[in-house]
Amino acid sequence: MRLGIVYDQLIAPIFPGGGGVHSLEVIKRLANDFEIVYFPSSRLFLKWGDRKDEILHKADYIGKIVEIPEIFYEMLDKYSESAYNTFFFEKFSKNMSKIYAKYTKDIEFLYEPDHTTADIFFISKFSGKKFGITLHTPLFYNNNLEYLKELIRIRFNRCLIYNRRGFITSYLYNALYLKRVYTKLLDYSPPSFIASVSEGPLFYSALYKYSIPLRILSPGNAFDSDLLKYRNVLDKADYMIYFGVLAEHKGVLEIPDILYQIRKKVNISLKLLGKFSSRCIEKLFWLKAKNLGVDKNIEFLGFIDKHKEKSKFIDIVSKAKLLLYPSHIDSFSLTILESLALGLPVVSYDIVGIHSIYKNIDAVRLVNEFHKDELAREAVNILQLDRNTYSDLLNNKKIIDFLNFYSSWDNVALEVKKYILEFGKK
Repeated sequence: MRLGIVYDQLIAPIFPGGGGVHSLEVIKRLANDFEIVYFPSSRLFLKWGDRKDEILHKADYIGKIVEIPEIFYEMLDKYSESAYNTFFFEKFSKNMSKIYAKYTKDIEFLYEPDHTTADIFFISKFSGKKFGITLHTPLFYNNNLEYLKELIRIRFNRCLIYNRRGFITSYLYNALYLKRVYTKLLDYSPPSFIASVSEGPLFYSALYKYSIPLRILSPGNAFDSDLLKYRNVLDKADYMIYFGVLAEHKGVLEIPDILYQIRKKVNISLKLLGKFSSRCIEKLFWLKAKNLGVDKNIEFLGFIDKHKEKSKFIDIVSKAKLLLYPSHIDSFSLTILESLALGLPVVSYDIVGIHSIYKNIDAVRLVNEFHKDELAREAVNILQLDRNTYSDLLNNKKIIDFLNFYSSWDNVALEVKKYILEFGKK
């Protein structure tokens, strides 16, 4: 089968998040079974069009795995970065898709491994080709009121005036534009299937009400199986850890409060890995930490590239006693998965995406969202376990089977391949 992949981040000049890692690992494996033609989607031009040399460098590498049509290079010279078209993407996406659709005559099925643009809907409509997508985040938030409440609770702080995607902007964008565009697209050009890495994206977008086949990939993600070689359950240091994006939606501004509560019971510090989403959030974080008297108990290590500095990353994470993870938005969380692989128990908010993956794992303690005291209490319960009980929590058969299941990207690629073949032949 000749398969068309529509996506931007394979050659975007940025460090990819979980969706980007998933896409690259899956596509490398699909290339063994399909002839793949890669159509870099419109977001690449709109967000990173001024970094042409970096894009071409990555395209040279990806071009050894998949075919990239020559028209892409012509378009790269023609289109440039545009904040307006990135925000209100429909018209630009449609115009680019008309061009790409002319180069899909021998394509049998279209697929997007991490949905980020509307391009694939339009390419399908203009070419008559069937397509499927995998979601790592919701297409849109269906319940406007609940979404607004959530945004207010997460983003209402002194930094919102500096953030163009503050809670009011995010709410209006979803309610007045994003939801309208995608509800129209789901009728105008319905996918043959929509897959998701967890229940989260399907739940928040209320996609169950559409007559479109829905699938949850199982497994939807994987971790580097080499991590299991460094799994450390007993040789621990006196610190907890958080690693990931340091932003409000990941609960970073709640960490000082939670650490303050934990330290009332346990003398422990926190190592913080990642990059702050803005200078304002960074200042506010340290102000809160200082006011609570826990700033000296937090060691900020910055962003550590776990691919380029793998041994450093493993050493820091595997020696931690606990992953503190008060995230409000996650469809899967590779952070939790990698922590379990390296021998860390986890305390997290009980949000839909995390719940659907980790609900049966005793080493992942889930508490009601925004209940910082509950999160701190569960952390203390784990930190006060005796050595044998702590070891049993991380070494029982259920968690070992779980880690084995999620330790291979081959399994993820087979799931994707199964649905491409199933719906591509209908």
